[in-house]
Order: sequence, then structure tokens, then C-alpha cells
Amino acid sequence: RKPLPIQESKIEIEPTFAYQNQAQAFCTRYIHTSINKQRSPMHCCVWTPEGRRLITASQNGKITLWNGKEFNFDHVEEEAHPEPIRAMAWSPDDMWLVTTDDAGNIKYW
Repeated sequence: RKPLPIQESKIEIEPTFAYQNQAQAFCTRYIHTSINKQRSPMHCCVWTPEGRRLITASQNGKITLWNGKEFNFDHVEEEAHPEPIRAMAWSPDDMWLVTTDDAGNIKYW
């Protein structure tokens, strides 16, 4: 006989749409804060396909590559975009990172 989750833990494994109040579906526990030298609001973030690094895009058009284990920054791309970066996504084959900014510029990395 397989063990089933108890009712108290069941709510922690359900998808967002299963909640009556979807704001409760997000983690509210403080985990960690990392700040790099930019101190600029981040608009989006994606994990690298292998899951070892986190890439963040900021208000000032810079891209930061973070170490996913220790959350210190490995690299800052200073001239990524002239405008705030609004979206990032990996190509279907995980070879290219595509970014876009407020001016509508699209770049492949």
C-alpha cells in the first residue's frame, strides 16, 4: 500500500490554480537575499538549462549571472541592453538565451 499525503501537507503540493486564494500558493518564507554592485530592480530571471546558474535582468539593462549554489554573482554583462530588460527565455534547444527590452530590441546570447 502506497503512503498518501496527509491533508495538512496536501496543500503544499497542489498547483497554483487549486487554491481559492492564489496569493497563498507562493513561498512566503524568507530564504536568502543576494545583492550585486548594481542595486537595480530585477524584472525577470531564468535558470540555465542545466540548473546550476541563475540569470537575472535588471532595470538598467544589465544581465547578471549568479552561482546557483552560493548565490554570489559570477559575471555582469554591462552593455546588455540600452533600455530596461523585460523578458528572457531559452530557445527550445537550450542553445540561445533571448532577451527583449522596453524599446522592443531582441537579442540572442
